[in-house]
Amino acid sequence: MPSTRTLLTRRSTAALLGFQLLFFAGMWLSKTAQPLYYAQQHALGRFGAGYCAMAVTGAGSFAVGRMLDRWGPRTALAAGTLLYAVGLALRVFSGSLALVLLSGAVAGLGASTVLVGLRTWTFGITDEHTRPRVVSARVVAQQVGAACGAALAGAGLAAFGVVDGGRTALLAAAALVALACLPALSAPGRSTAPAAPTAAADAADAADAARPAGGRGGVLAWAVAALGVLGGLYTSFVTPYLPLVLEKHGLGIGLVGVALATVSLTSSFVGPMIAARLRSTRALRALVVAEGVAAAGTLLLVPGWGAPVAMTAITIRSLSFTTSATSEEVLQGQIFPTAQLGLLFGASQSGFLAGDALGGATSGWVYQTQGASVALLVSAALIGLNCLAYPVVAAWVRLRTAAAADAGAPAPADQAREPAGSVS
Repeated sequence: MPSTRTLLTRRSTAALLGFQLLFFAGMWLSKTAQPLYYAQQHALGRFGAGYCAMAVTGAGSFAVGRMLDRWGPRTALAAGTLLYAVGLALRVFSGSLALVLLSGAVAGLGASTVLVGLRTWTFGITDEHTRPRVVSARVVAQQVGAACGAALAGAGLAAFGVVDGGRTALLAAAALVALACLPALSAPGRSTAPAAPTAAADAADAADAARPAGGRGGVLAWAVAALGVLGGLYTSFVTPYLPLVLEKHGLGIGLVGVALATVSLTSSFVGPMIAARLRSTRALRALVVAEGVAAAGTLLLVPGWGAPVAMTAITIRSLSFTTSATSEEVLQGQIFPTAQLGLLFGASQSGFLAGDALGGATSGWVYQTQGASVALLVSAALIGLNCLAYPVVAAWVRLRTAAAADAGAPAPADQAREPAGSVS
């Protein structure tokens, strides 16, 4: 097994991490500036509409996943980054509802393509032993990119004011995302061999092969999509409004970007620790504990205890979601049938964005009519529900795998497989 340093300096892994950093720097540059920019222009209603449009078009990840299964992530990632960059640039036009909706729709299609492609890219260059370390490094790159984006947004808003600074930040975000196209060209094409499957994936593949073509992976895809819906719902009730939550807890506008950057950098140090400790038997346990802690951190934001407590709560949430995201991806690698990775990642992303759309359509109304406290309580309850639902789905998949083995599916050792593909 290669050392962590050797693994992370491979050309394939370095390109993946470079893409992750650039893409999420642009994303968080926009995420930090946009709600404050729209609030200053009394356009939060249009902000919610654009967010909803983004989630609706992004829910087409099912189709993206099937495409990735056939063609590999390279083309999809390049197209997705350019679409997302165009969507970010269109966010400048906050005064036109039509352009806001168009911006959301284009950005949603681009972002969903990229997020599914990133997982397929990761599985194409890793195996069961190296995957936790690469996933963890991806999370670190994502958090560092988010920190850079949030810090740049804060500096722009402080230097140029909310309106001019926000406009500049959105255009800069689009440029950063467009640059991510360059490392995307190193992503595997369709000739790359799939990642080596786990024992659970082998048995599930055999079970699917014995079923009618129209039913392959269908029930599992719906279960994965349902979990994604829960994730999208609880995310949309808090994450887009974090700059406003911090401002309402007494933090100045100029410090909001610095605060979010600090949180992201803090989270980036958790990734290596997760990789060092995460094992196949611990992934589900780590995910459940992390989601429970995230729910508690969300509840800490409900009372008006000032900026220090709000910063602590947001840091707890960020650390927990970092752990949860890493654990989830490792767990999915264990239980998803290898031949359907793109489909199931697409189902997860589609479900997430469907929940995101529903939350985006309702969260703005909840904030305006019921207040932030109600929105935060709703989010905490949804996180708790997701925390309980994931073990149920994982147990069901394992039972399905055991039933397939009892029915005579060939054992993994009896099946000739090619080794995991990699691009050096």
